[in-house]
Amino acid sequence: MGFPDSCIRGIPNPSCLLRDGNCVVANATLFPFPGERVRLDGWIEESVNWMDDEDAVAFTLSQAKEDGEHQFKIGVAVVPRIELDKIGKKYGTERFTYDRSPTEVNRYHGNLLLKDIGGRPFKRMICAVLAHNSEIILREDHQMGIGEV
Repeated sequence: MGFPDSCIRGIPNPSCLLRDGNCVVANATLFPFPGERVRLDGWIEESVNWMDDEDAVAFTLSQAKEDGEHQFKIGVAVVPRIELDKIGKKYGTERFTYDRSPTEVNRYHGNLLLKDIGGRPFKRMICAVLAHNSEIILREDHQMGIGEV
């Protein structure tokens, strides 16, 4: 299966957003690429869902923690695949790429992948580019039918 036009990153808490009046944008902290997620091949995984169909946003918003609480209380960020491809083209697909990694409970699942090279400044820059290119859909707006993708 190929890749759709966009991927979705769930927004777990308000600190992942920057707000100024009515303007709401993603904070670079939405894409932390934590060091504990380094695979044996050196890639750091950042979990996303692929927007394969119109149900992907609702599915992502419905994902729950073990205690039943919503995992993504605030909403989702939608990142166009073309923007992911621009990052890979500019900085090299040996440094940034993505994959599909469906699970038994999540057929949409995949990862943004950042190679553990280039140091902290490079990682911060990639996180900022991803945040800058994200469209935010707040949970309350989606429930009201606003921000449908």
